[in-house]
Amino acid sequence: MGKLRVIKDFLPPPEHLVLKEEKVKVTISLSKESIEFFKKEAKNIEHHIRR
Repeated sequence: MGKLRVIKDFLPPPEHLVLKEEKVKVTISLSKESIEFFKKEAKNIEHHIRR
């Protein structure tokens, strides 16, 4: 294998590798009928809608 040498860590830290996206919190009001529709659809794809 030959002579080995240690090199300095040249990779940036993980937080510099990920692009940060601005997040926006949204609150909506839906009719009971709409909620039931989405619950039914979620059940069909095996996901849960939290209350």
